[in-house]
Amino acid sequence: MKLSWKLLNELINLNNIKSSDFQEKLTLSGIEINEVKEDYEIQDKLINLNITANRKELYSSINLAKEISIIFSVPLKVKPINLKYVKNNTQIINLSQKIFYLKLNFITNIKKNQSPKWLINYLNACHVKSNDLFSDIQNYIQIKWGHKINILPANNIEQQLIDLNIISLQNNLGNENFKQQKTFFKTNNFKILIIYIHKHKDTTYYAEYFTNAYNETIKIISTYTKATIGKSYEQWSKTKNLEYILEIKKNKINKTLGTVKNKAFNFLSTTDILNTLDKLNFYPKYLKNLKIFKVSIPAYRLHDLKRDIDIIEEIGKIYGFKYFLSSLVLNKQKGSTSINYLQRKKIRHLLRNLGFNEVINCSLIDTKNNLSKSRPIILYNPITKEQEALRSNIIENLLENFRHNIKHKNFRIEIFEIGKVFEKNIKKQYIEKTNLALLFSNSNFTRRKWSDKPQIITWFQAKGIIETLLEQLNVEVILKKICPKDNKACITKNNYLFHPMKKVGIYNSYNEELIGIFGELSKKYDVKLNNNTIYIFEINIEKLNRTIKTNKNLNFSIEKYSPYPSVTRDISIKINKYKSINNIKKFILEKNKTLIESVEIFNEYYDKSSNSRFVGLRIIYRANNRTLNNKDIKNIDINIQNLLNELKTV
Repeated sequence: MKLSWKLLNELINLNNIKSSDFQEKLTLSGIEINEVKEDYEIQDKLINLNITANRKELYSSINLAKEISIIFSVPLKVKPINLKYVKNNTQIINLSQKIFYLKLNFITNIKKNQSPKWLINYLNACHVKSNDLFSDIQNYIQIKWGHKINILPANNIEQQLIDLNIISLQNNLGNENFKQQKTFFKTNNFKILIIYIHKHKDTTYYAEYFTNAYNETIKIISTYTKATIGKSYEQWSKTKNLEYILEIKKNKINKTLGTVKNKAFNFLSTTDILNTLDKLNFYPKYLKNLKIFKVSIPAYRLHDLKRDIDIIEEIGKIYGFKYFLSSLVLNKQKGSTSINYLQRKKIRHLLRNLGFNEVINCSLIDTKNNLSKSRPIILYNPITKEQEALRSNIIENLLENFRHNIKHKNFRIEIFEIGKVFEKNIKKQYIEKTNLALLFSNSNFTRRKWSDKPQIITWFQAKGIIETLLEQLNVEVILKKICPKDNKACITKNNYLFHPMKKVGIYNSYNEELIGIFGELSKKYDVKLNNNTIYIFEINIEKLNRTIKTNKNLNFSIEKYSPYPSVTRDISIKINKYKSINNIKKFILEKNKTLIESVEIFNEYYDKSSNSRFVGLRIIYRANNRTLNNKDIKNIDINIQNLLNELKTV
């Protein structure tokens, strides 16, 4: 697109703006200027620019002048003349619903139809071919003011207005205003000037500089045609111009634009943001308590400013993107790790210590291989048929892993997975949950003696593994028989996989809520898996985390460590087979609390003939404030001798 520098200079003073600055700043603000070229033939500069589809309002010189005014902080030479609403019950024509306002004049006694040289030059600068005066005026007004006018011949006027969507097919021009002028309609010396405002999406309209465009049109026609311009008729529709308000959070502006270079890496201040929005004529308001900016979008920008990110982009353009940091500042502050992540990490660690291997499966499943009778959640646009639904449990994926291992002759399978499952609740809302599932089957799990053959894992051993895991997680849960009334959603999604008589529920001990199930795989699925005894377990991690018992107090004491050497004495005592060794340790510690640091068992021997046992104890002596001398050691030996004599009588 090409525009005239002279025409633009009539609207805004460009004399103090260098051509290089003009091109650079407009390009940085999103208006790409290809070149500013001098045309000596018409004594004007030609501005060659590329305008994107979302900035279609810049096709008029006045809107481009407004943008330049904002960027360079230069005031416009012209001010908009407000369009005043006049209550008029007289209808000229029946307006179409797409028209908000219309102004009409009858032009008679046209004496000239030749365009002046200045008008032809302006059009040539914009690469618009000159025809006759009236068509040149229409093109000139649209280029300069952005408002479309129509100067129509009087003959067949009704069809012309229908073609322009000013009136509908059902309407007609049979009112008195037109009847008085019909005698002139057949002459070539009669024109009708129509200028109108379209509605924007039936709610808003753009009326700025409309009166300016109309006044200049009348002035050019009367000056260069020497015609008689009749009384103007105007007509309004009932539509009110609705205000379009957007709210932008200050925090989002800071995050999107980042920090400013020359402000010690601080964000844009509230004052700077308000000033920039004022330049854009957005009439901003700042709600300090909510830290939100409210802006009113002008009608001529409604087509491209619809979201808060669009406003943030405008702030960046006008303030200048070059003033913001182009790269992220290194943040030395460490982030925090969520409790849920730490809990999942702990579960993985404990299960690996128990001999389990972690597997990862896709949450998308094939409905053909789905074992459940209930229909899974189907995707609207799946990538493949094998991934057309969302899984409701993890155990089915683990069974596929089991089948794969059996096929490759791996019969010792102890696997687990932590992953997402999906379900639809009563309100038909989709819910995403995180579950833990285990599957283990081992025919060589244990043996009583080294000479015995390895035996398969039993129910109680499998249950013991689950109890060990729950105990190490320090959770408050109860394992008991499942009641059909408890948490139907938890039961129905994977209950069909469990043996009807060999399963237990894991319940929250606080509210008796069923949060998981452990049991043996149903026999009808065992047939497909070489009749192996398989134990399965699945539990909801979010609900499991709520049962964790946290220790608010420390269960240990802190004492100062003694840097002085110790003295060790080993003794052997004969005690009854059923005598508690803990009582003997307490007895020894009470005899010399100041010097005895610890009492430990290092040996034990049973004598079946006398039904007694011999226990070896190691007593460590140490002082906290000094090194033990000869006198202390002598007293220790005497103390031990007395202790042995006393223990014989105990």
